[in-house]
Amino acid sequence: MSHWLTNRLEEVQTRYDAWLQLRQRGEGRPAADAADVTTARAAFLHDLARLVEEVAERRGIHAVFASHDGLLVHCVGSQAEADALAAVAASVVQPAYAAARTLGLGELHQVVFAGDERKLALMMVGDISIGVLAPVGLHLAEVLAAQPA
Repeated sequence: MSHWLTNRLEEVQTRYDAWLQLRQRGEGRPAADAADVTTARAAFLHDLARLVEEVAERRGIHAVFASHDGLLVHCVGSQAEADALAAVAASVVQPAYAAARTLGLGELHQVVFAGDERKLALMMVGDISIGVLAPVGLHLAEVLAAQPA
């Protein structure tokens, strides 16, 4: 059985990679057309926003955000809370990736903070953090496994 969130993250990553490839052209290769770069960026951001909104529609999810370097790109839920969570994501993601390399964990897929009442799951698409805030007892893997109804 295919996991919905895994598939959606791969789709968004593909859009990100296409945009990144166009942005990086010109380094010894023919430069990409500015309109193509703009179109690829818009497609990526649209797909990213759609993913955030789809995850937020799942039962039990409190908030979902996407951020870059601690700045919100898109959020569903409390903007003030998402701003604070985006700052947390920016401060922990790179050290977590470094720790995963040091510990030989392989490619890092997510970082989860769990408290007494809520948990924050962080996933990455390129240099974009995607955060999901939910009650600590909610089994995110189950809630995000199936296609939306």
